[in-house]
Amino acid sequence: MREMKVNGVEWLGEVPAGWTFAPFKRLYSQVSITNCESEELLSVYLNRGVIRYVDSDGVQVHKPSKSLLKYQLVRPGNFVLNNQQAWRGSVGISIYRGIVSPAYYVLEKSTSNIDDRFANYLFRGPFVQVLELCSRGVGTIQRNISLVELKSEMVPLPPLDEQRRIADFLDERCGEIDRAVFAAERSIEELNLYRSARLEEMITRVSHEAPREKLKYVLKESKDKSPDGIGEPLSITIARGVLRSIELAIPNPTSSLVGAKIVHAGDLVFNKLKAYYGVMYVSPYNGLISPEYAVYQAIDMGRTSLKYLEYVFHTAAVIDEFIIRISGVADGFRRLYTSDLFDIAVPVPSIEVQQRIVAELDDLYASIAESIGAKQAIIADLKAYKQSLIYEAVTGKREV
Repeated sequence: MREMKVNGVEWLGEVPAGWTFAPFKRLYSQVSITNCESEELLSVYLNRGVIRYVDSDGVQVHKPSKSLLKYQLVRPGNFVLNNQQAWRGSVGISIYRGIVSPAYYVLEKSTSNIDDRFANYLFRGPFVQVLELCSRGVGTIQRNISLVELKSEMVPLPPLDEQRRIADFLDERCGEIDRAVFAAERSIEELNLYRSARLEEMITRVSHEAPREKLKYVLKESKDKSPDGIGEPLSITIARGVLRSIELAIPNPTSSLVGAKIVHAGDLVFNKLKAYYGVMYVSPYNGLISPEYAVYQAIDMGRTSLKYLEYVFHTAAVIDEFIIRISGVADGFRRLYTSDLFDIAVPVPSIEVQQRIVAELDDLYASIAESIGAKQAIIADLKAYKQSLIYEAVTGKREV
């Protein structure tokens, strides 16, 4: 076992005796080269580091400006930080040449004593806690990083050949982990596709056999509102349906529920602003929900299962009906009003057939949810192991 030493840097703990340290300002300095609009667009992602903009899978939070004159040149080896997200790990050493938003910081290496791949693992790994300490802000998401404070932070420097060995080791081991995560994620995608295919198959078969009725003859809207705001706050999400707001990662910020819609367990709740996603679910809870949402009940519970309608509303054909009836021109303001919803005709078989379909789909969804949950647990374990592996390697706790 090699000799270790205490270094005085709290987040590092003990490091190998042969390692040295340097303040960040001796390793990197800020640069800002503009008027390079012909260069390729780059971006910085929380879980991917510096990537080409075209590789961002269409999920960019911020679209590029019309003019790229103020965008900054990035060269391979530059350290790029998202000013407001660096504290969460939205940083990376670039392997690309291109340009990034003027809202980012671009830092150029001032020494040959740090390997780019080692630096990328270090700065996107345990060093993130340093970036957090150097960031200031009052929000839960956006905090500006202070380069002045960052300059004085100490960075561990193993001998250069050891840095490269560490990077080689992590490239191999993290590559194995990433491939395992990718396989599990693909499996989840396939399960979701299978679930959707079975839903479409069952509802399509019914639509050929059952009479169609306009929803105005099947549903009624409940407009009851809370006069005092006393009740369980509820929310509705695309992935999880109706849930208690306290279950959200970021709880619903509504300060007062006076005037909120009253929801009874078994009611059908509809987010009118996200009709194109089919965000309509039966609530398992009594509670209160935003007055922007719609709450529906069956006109005749003896002939209509709201859970059956929930499944119908998640099929592609019905979502297409939602989309063509939406009013508004901008995302977040495009609504499906009740009068337009009620004009849609859906297949309404006998209550016995509805209940049979619900039972079959409930079993299918529960089975798939269990499988997905198991795979998500595996993914979480793999990602946690990857982070611990990176920490141990770049801080010298694991000899490679």
